[in-house]
Amino acid sequence: MEAQDAHVTALKTIEEMVNPAECPETLYTDWTPVHQSHGTYRAVSIATGQTVFIKKKPLSPLYRAVLTQELAILQAVNDCLNVVRCLDSHLTDTELWFVMEHMNEGSVADLLRCEYVSQPLSETLIAFVCRESLRALSALHSTNKD
Repeated sequence: MEAQDAHVTALKTIEEMVNPAECPETLYTDWTPVHQSHGTYRAVSIATGQTVFIKKKPLSPLYRAVLTQELAILQAVNDCLNVVRCLDSHLTDTELWFVMEHMNEGSVADLLRCEYVSQPLSETLIAFVCRESLRALSALHSTNKD
């Protein structure tokens, strides 16, 4: 019974944190799968015309507490320049949607494994990536929600 109570509490917490739009599918257009097996899409916000990255996570009872924590952390570090911003979040019957700032060039991981990089990364670029990653990590740790 305790597990059931925890799942209900987590779902109520998520409901309080997300945009209450009834049908989030109608808020975005031009859906393009990025990694279809991961439920990630590039889309365009109808309200702003901004390209966004949407990550749909299953709302299974096993993951509700984790999703609640992930959403809280994203909202807490939303002003950090070194962390991709969470622009919005939505709850459907089966999923929690994270609407994220779209990074045109992809993630740092995409950059580092890019096929068109024909030579080793320069020491300056490695130092830059490390410094910015540490700044993001510092912002995450400052939320006290490890």
